[in-house]
Amino acid sequence: MKYLLLLLIFFHSCNDQEQQSQEISSSEEPEKVIQHSEKQENLDLLTIESVVDTLIEDFEPEIAVNSIELLHPNSVLELGKDLKPMERPQVSEFPHVILLNQSRQEMLKLIFYYGSLKNAFSEFELTVADEEYPNAVVLEDDYFESGRGLRLEMSEAQVKAILGEPNVSLKDGLRYRLVDEHTDDSDFLAAYNYPSYYIDATFVNDKLEKYRFGFDYP
Repeated sequence: MKYLLLLLIFFHSCNDQEQQSQEISSSEEPEKVIQHSEKQENLDLLTIESVVDTLIEDFEPEIAVNSIELLHPNSVLELGKDLKPMERPQVSEFPHVILLNQSRQEMLKLIFYYGSLKNAFSEFELTVADEEYPNAVVLEDDYFESGRGLRLEMSEAQVKAILGEPNVSLKDGLRYRLVDEHTDDSDFLAAYNYPSYYIDATFVNDKLEKYRFGFDYP
């Protein structure tokens, strides 16, 4: 009976040690996972940073089309027109104003973010006017031209000659991006108080059909 009692105590002690070992092992696993996650996140940031840095060295952002500038209400007021943003026609869109050149063949969309000052537009989209715009404001300008000198129907080579090489070459266009947290040269973004900026150029038959640029909605 004495020996049986000792055996029971021995087996109970072994089980306690095994259980404690399992608890220690399981408590270490989350720490390993967290460390792996941090390393992966840092790797992702380095990858993004290296891509963006190759662009920033020679890249100059667009801020205007004709005399209208991003987030510059006075440049809009100089048009002599009250450009009240339209209600967004689709759920996925922000309020915006449509401008047409004199011939009504080119369209400039000024995109407004909620919370911005009146007549302070955060994105511009220049494209061919391929439909009727009953609420559009028709300007006296013969054509629209960006501050860097880009116009619709330019070739991809002409756009690259002006803007330089993009971050990404898409199937039908080019994409340029500035991201504040991944660059040392963030003066431009800091001046406008936005975390990121982009330019998208879309081509059809090697002709610039859509040119969109501005700040990403935070």
